[in-house]
Amino acid sequence: MSKNELVKIVSKVREDELNELHEWLNNFTLSRKIKNVNRDFSDGVLMAELVNSCLPRFVELHNYSKANSINQKRYNWNTLNEKVFKRLDFKIDKKNVEEIVNSKCLGVEKVLITFKKQLFKFQNEIKEEEDNLNHTENNNEENSSDNNNISTKENNIDESNSENFHNDEIIKILKYKIFNLEKLLKIKVNQKRCWTRKKLKKIHETFMLQKIYKKT
Repeated sequence: MSKNELVKIVSKVREDELNELHEWLNNFTLSRKIKNVNRDFSDGVLMAELVNSCLPRFVELHNYSKANSINQKRYNWNTLNEKVFKRLDFKIDKKNVEEIVNSKCLGVEKVLITFKKQLFKFQNEIKEEEDNLNHTENNNEENSSDNNNISTKENNIDESNSENFHNDEIIKILKYKIFNLEKLLKIKVNQKRCWTRKKLKKIHETFMLQKIYKKT
């Protein structure tokens, strides 16, 4: 993302934002079922898993271990702060960390809502970059066509050097485009997996209920 001033964590949470957040979290399959957001996210592990589901290259899950001690919880959140949140242009302060590790009401929700907003912003920037790359590639093709016409008419341009330069530029553009497309693909694959798991779970629950009903 762009190197702007870091975004501050939201200070207040509206009820509609809270409802949207809970619905959004239900789209993900994490290692633990979320029963109490404040308590379940207090050690930072589920936060790391959530980031990994949305942005696989942003987090290394082995850096985060389940914890009951306040110190280990602080370590996990400080690691997220330095290695993940900064890359999304936001950072949580010590007060936020203390609220989270002590399972204070709305402590982690403020961070989750901020993360959600910054995630969508990041995804939109990736899409814009992809569109810009397509536009640049089209312009390069048009410029190449114009240059070839001029070269043919005036015979003042070394065609061989011009072609090599153009090819190098296209290769650079394609490499960059592939890199960004890989990001988008991983995000979409993870979202699709989460949706599929959720759907299969509902189908399984329906099937089990039908079996129980038949037995009775």
